[in-house]
Amino acid sequence: MHRPTAPGFHDPVAPGHSSPQAFELRRVLPGYWFDSLAGRESRLDFCLNATLALSFYYAALWATTITAPALEDALTIKAGLLGLWWVVISLQPLVLHGTRRLHDLGQAGLWSLMLLVPGANLLLTVVLAMQPGESSDTEHDERGSTSGAVLVLKPLLILATWVGFFYVFRQ
Repeated sequence: MHRPTAPGFHDPVAPGHSSPQAFELRRVLPGYWFDSLAGRESRLDFCLNATLALSFYYAALWATTITAPALEDALTIKAGLLGLWWVVISLQPLVLHGTRRLHDLGQAGLWSLMLLVPGANLLLTVVLAMQPGESSDTEHDERGSTSGAVLVLKPLLILATWVGFFYVFRQ
């Protein structure tokens, strides 16, 4: 169904359009988009993206644990829901990148739901990072390439995550 728009008005929801913010983010961090399960991802891209996503996940998990009330205090529903929300939001990029990596291996992307299980996410991440991808094109599109700037930027983001975490929670 076509949505009517005024002349000169950019509708980010209309088919074929993407928001300027998403375009800017994709230009700055190509290969690290959060809104698509389609496509394939190479080992190098997956390693960088999974390390970044797991850094956010474990920093969020530890921050939630550190800031939680003592065991003798009653844990409120609000605090529990906030912690659960934070962990789910930080795992979403890992599931998306895992799905694209599984597509590169010729597997169904549904297996990436195992990344939501604590402990299994580390094991599956290591397995996905070590498996060589298929060299032929699959039904999931061809594999993209990583620019040199991204290879420098992502490790810096990982380092900044941990430095910021330890700076905030220092004693």
